[in-house]
Amino acid sequence: MTFISPWSDEQENPLDTHGFAFQRDPGVTDDLSGVLRNNDSDRIPLEYFPLVESLVKQKTGASKVVVFDHTVRRREADSTAKYDGEVKTDLKKAMQPAAMVHCDQSFVGSLRRIYKIMGAEASELLKNRAQIINVWRPLNGPVEDWPLAVMDGRSLKEENTHATNLFKHQYELQGQTVSISHSPEQRWYYLSHQRSDEVTFIKIWDSKEDVEAKICAHAAFQHPNTPANAVLRESIEVSFEVDALFTTLTLQYANGHDLGRVAYLGTNNMANDACLKNGEVVLGDLEYDGRVILYIIKADQTSYINYIKPLILARELGCPHVLSVIDTRDEWFYAVHPERMVPSLKDQDPETSEKVIVFESTACLQYLAERFDKDGFWRGTTVCEKGAVLSWTAYQTAALGPTAKYWLYFLRGYPTRQNPIQLPQTIQKLHDNVLKQWDIMEKRLSEPGQNYVALKERPTLADLSYFPFAMPWMFEFLGVDVRDWPHIEAWGKRMLERPAIKHILEAAPKYGHM
Repeated sequence: MTFISPWSDEQENPLDTHGFAFQRDPGVTDDLSGVLRNNDSDRIPLEYFPLVESLVKQKTGASKVVVFDHTVRRREADSTAKYDGEVKTDLKKAMQPAAMVHCDQSFVGSLRRIYKIMGAEASELLKNRAQIINVWRPLNGPVEDWPLAVMDGRSLKEENTHATNLFKHQYELQGQTVSISHSPEQRWYYLSHQRSDEVTFIKIWDSKEDVEAKICAHAAFQHPNTPANAVLRESIEVSFEVDALFTTLTLQYANGHDLGRVAYLGTNNMANDACLKNGEVVLGDLEYDGRVILYIIKADQTSYINYIKPLILARELGCPHVLSVIDTRDEWFYAVHPERMVPSLKDQDPETSEKVIVFESTACLQYLAERFDKDGFWRGTTVCEKGAVLSWTAYQTAALGPTAKYWLYFLRGYPTRQNPIQLPQTIQKLHDNVLKQWDIMEKRLSEPGQNYVALKERPTLADLSYFPFAMPWMFEFLGVDVRDWPHIEAWGKRMLERPAIKHILEAAPKYGHM
C-alpha cells in the first residue's frame, strides 16, 4: 500500500475533490491542551468547540456549523499489536486508534444523524447543501505512533463501499457506517509527523451530487519506521454538521513511499458477509441467520405495490434483512399468515431467541420501527409525534389502503383476469371512496408547512403506509389526474427523492425473475 506525505500551501487539493484537507492552527494553548488530554467533558464544549467551529467556518464559508460529537483517543501499549496481516485490537479497550478502513457515517446514517440533531430544521436544511465534517487533531504531536491516513476520494469506487450496521449487545442497531474493501487504484495520504497545531479535515458525507469526493475513507496505520520509544498517540476528533460550500485548500506532495498497510473489510468475516448480503433476494424459505426474513412473491404489474412498504423501511433503517420470494400456495406458509398473504416477516427475539412472526404491511412497518428505529425518526420522538403517527397510520390502514386495494382488484378482473366479472356499481363505489380519501389527504397536506402526512418536516410510518396508493403513477394507473390533488403530487415527489424508495422501486419489478 503506497502512502504519500503531503505538506501545505502550493498545489490545489480542495475538499470537494479529495475529501480531506490539512491546516495549521496554533490556537490550542498549553492549558487547553491539558483540558483536551484529560477529556474534560465540561470544559471541552465551552473552550474547544468554539475554536474548531471558527476553523470550519473559516475554511468552508459555512453559514451554520453544529457540533454533534467528539472523541478523544489514547492508545495503550498493549491495545494494537504490530500489524502482521490482521488488526489485533482489544475491543474492550475503548477509544483506541481506528485501524479498520472506514467512513464514520453511511448515507442513511448521515440523514438519521442530521434529523436527530436538527429536528424540525432538518428538512429545510437538506433543501440546500449539507455536509458532515470531522476535524482531527493530535494531542501529543509530532505523531510517530499510528498516524492517520486518508484516502483520495477520487480513487474510491462505489463498489468498494459497503454500508455496515453497528449493533449494541449484538442485536440493538446503533447506527450505520461505511466499510471499505481494497482496490489497487486507491491512493492514500498522511501528514508526516503531524503536530498538535495541525488539523485534518475529513469529509464524512456530502449531499451535493456533483463533487468528485463524496466521502473520505480513513484509518490509523502502523508506520514501519516507528521508533521503539515513540510516544503513544493521543488525538481528539470533533464531528460537525455543516451547511456551506467548501473553499479550496492547497497541498504540495512529497514523493510517494511504500510505508505500510491499512486494514480493510474482510470477506471471511461473518458479520461483514451478512452486511454485504443485506437485502439479498433468495427463492423459497430459509433458516434464520440473524437477518429479518421478509416474505414477498414474484413481481408482476401490481403484485409488489403493497409489500414494498416494509422493504423500504428496512432499507431506510439499515436493518439486517433478506427477501424471500415464496409461493403463497405452499401449505407451510399458513404458519406465517392465516390467509397466506404478503408482506409477512420472520425474526427472532434478541433476548430469548424465540421465533417472531409478523404479518400485514402496517404490522410489519410497526414491528421494524419498534425493533430498529431506536431514535424514533419513523415512529415519533415525543408523545405528540407518536400520537400523530399512530393515528394517520391506522387511518390509512382502515380507509385508503383496503379501498384502493379492492378498487384495483376489481379493475384488474374479479375473480380472475382470464374470466372477469364486471361489477360496475361496486367499482364506482370504490372509486368514489378512494377519491374521498385522497381529498382528505390533500386537505391535510395543504395545511401550512405540512410537507408530510403525520409530521410537518419529515416522513414517518404514516407516509410509508400511504405509499404507494397515493403516488402519482397510481393515479395514472387508476385513470385519474394527480394534478387535481397538487399537494399530494408534491408530497409524492418528495417521497420519490428518497434513495431507499428509488432503489426499491427500481428493484421490485425484478423480484422472482432473476
